Amino acid sequence: MIEFLSILILIISIIYFFVALNKKEISFSEMISIIRDGLKDSSTEKDGNKNIFFRIKTWLIHVTFYLFLFMFLTSFVPTIFSGHLTGLFLILHITAAPLFSISLALLVLFYAYQLKLNENDYSNFEKVINKDSAKNDRSSILSYSKFSFWLLTFISIPLLLSIILSFYPIAGTDWQNLSLIIHRLSALLFSLVVLALIYFYVTFSKL
Repeated sequence: MIEFLSILILIISIIYFFVALNKKEISFSEMISIIRDGLKDSSTEKDGNKNIFFRIKTWLIHVTFYLFLFMFLTSFVPTIFSGHLTGLFLILHITAAPLFSISLALLVLFYAYQLKLNENDYSNFEKVINKDSAKNDRSSILSYSKFSFWLLTFISIPLLLSIILSFYPIAGTDWQNLSLIIHRLSALLFSLVVLALIYFYVTFSKL
């Protein structure tokens, strides 16, 4: 039942994602182009010299993004068709998981200071909470992107810990089942926030 609801929510969210982009007059091909351009190595200083620190950050973005896509495809796709993650897809998913965990942790470490929240970010977010008219200027979209980044960071904690703890039967099979449920729900939330982050990035690039 949880798998079915997760897939349904994900499909509806993806449809809503493309509808929202369409309202912004952004096509699928244009979205791919913006993302591809964003993943290109732009880690150069003004004098044209390559900076190793920014090279590492750019490399981490590449690795984390593609590992997320791989983890997504090896988990949700087989679940859609068979209802469970088993066989080759399970092996591939488990193999990529440690690499994704490490790259995500390093990405958070490298970007935590750059994406720290300030008073302007809290002000923009408060307008959304109070249902005031949300702006679509660069400052507001950047604030939403920052919140998405930190939300991903916090969601990744139960996402990673739940699957690690499921290998240790602390309270028997009931605990293992609960850990897997937490992992699935965390993975769903993580994917939804990634969609939101992509939306904010694409719309920000169009401004």
